[in-house]
Amino acid sequence: MNKYFIFFLSLQFLLFSCQKDQVDPVYTDILAGEADTSYSVTFLTAPLSINVVYDAQNLYGYGIDSIDIEGDGSYDILIELDLLNPDSLHLLIGQPNPFPNCRITTMNDLEIAIDSIPVYVGLGTTAYFKFAAMYQMNDVISISGTWYKNSMVKLWQENPAFPSSTFGEWYSIHAVRYIAIRKNGKYGWMEIDATNHEDPQILSFAIEN
Repeated sequence: MNKYFIFFLSLQFLLFSCQKDQVDPVYTDILAGEADTSYSVTFLTAPLSINVVYDAQNLYGYGIDSIDIEGDGSYDILIELDLLNPDSLHLLIGQPNPFPNCRITTMNDLEIAIDSIPVYVGLGTTAYFKFAAMYQMNDVISISGTWYKNSMVKLWQENPAFPSSTFGEWYSIHAVRYIAIRKNGKYGWMEIDATNHEDPQILSFAIEN
């Protein structure tokens, strides 16, 4: 009986040793602007600025550009800009249509982190305005709670006709900030110079390998 007992103890020791050698997976935070070898990073030699073309009245301006995040020849992000020429506002009849805004549309299953900003609109009602979430350098983006996929979200949006509205954080920061992106569980970011909200410039972008 003793030899069986010794065998049992030896087996238990081996099992315990194997379990002890197992290493738990390590999860690291994903940071805005992080650019180590685990990312595919693109630093633009010249900032991407949206070319805005005005209509025949020189009143409404519109521009659009696109970005291929993964470098596979397929555009993942559209950036659109609607502007008003302040020198031609006397030509307006009624309210602008559209109001000036900058918006981002994601495609090919790319997701973008968003913020929903509550705004009181009267009669006990609150509306939620959705904007691209804004991050500073080294902010953690992997804990973002709300993501939009294959959809449009505003970077900023004017609407002076609606006094209780919000133009969004991006409207008046006058600095370089980041948006957070994600695709198939891989996180990334896009660096935007928003010094002039009417001329947002894309500086760089990255996504995990």
